[in-house]
Amino acid sequence: MDEDSGILVPHLMGIDTRHPPSFGIDRPCDPYGTNLILCFRSPAVILTAAGTETAGVGDCIVHSPGFPQYHCSVADATEGYHNDWLHVRPPTLAAIMERIGLRFDRLIPTGQAEILAPFILRMREERTTGDALSEAVIRNQLEGLVLALARSHQTTLALDNTLTTSERHHFPEFARLRKEIREDCGQFITVRRLAAQVHLSPERFAVLYQALSGTTPYAEVMDARLVRAKNLLSSTDLTVKEVAAACGWPDQQYFSRLFRRKAGIPPAQYRRSVLPRRERPGG
Repeated sequence: MDEDSGILVPHLMGIDTRHPPSFGIDRPCDPYGTNLILCFRSPAVILTAAGTETAGVGDCIVHSPGFPQYHCSVADATEGYHNDWLHVRPPTLAAIMERIGLRFDRLIPTGQAEILAPFILRMREERTTGDALSEAVIRNQLEGLVLALARSHQTTLALDNTLTTSERHHFPEFARLRKEIREDCGQFITVRRLAAQVHLSPERFAVLYQALSGTTPYAEVMDARLVRAKNLLSSTDLTVKEVAAACGWPDQQYFSRLFRRKAGIPPAQYRRSVLPRRERPGG
């Protein structure tokens, strides 16, 4: 697939890109004439169609090409902010957004900091295939991404309207915990330790976690680890054993079996399918 054609701009995408507190984007429009899609993994200040807002964890935005792009760290941030992002060539995205009913340049709360990451990985993988069907597959992935944003946004709005007083009280704490679980997925995590952080019994914590997030702490950790493993395999030269350890699996054989069950191929084969044609930094 030619790098100058197609839906994606190959080198303009990133997962968990970290910015120092001094970093900021301030430009009158998209410099590439593309749609910039962002998902924040930590709070940040951003300009939207509604004005200057503070984006929370899991908040996303789809910029139209001519809209001013401004985002930076929140005041007094000590570690800056980090996000997932990709640039998409119009008019592909406009047709999908109109059909699904999402609006450009508005914050889209999803409650899921990693909602973009699996789609970015799949589209990056598909570019390595580069056959006659790749563009159609990438288009389908892009539509799936927008559908995931729309569904998660609807779920978030529904939760706001249906949460009990107790659940609404605990919701910010659980959002913080979900962020910590995803960021520290390589660490050993127990329900008992998580429950203690919000002063709940393990049983009550597990019930609330399922109600507020739609998943379990264990499933959250496994999904985050697999996303991290794919990212490390496709963007670093770490050995499979080192990747396994970095993602919280000291047993390389167990990691390889689990990876194969989830991804369909062993980690070494996954790496071979990606590394030969991996995009070099900066394009």
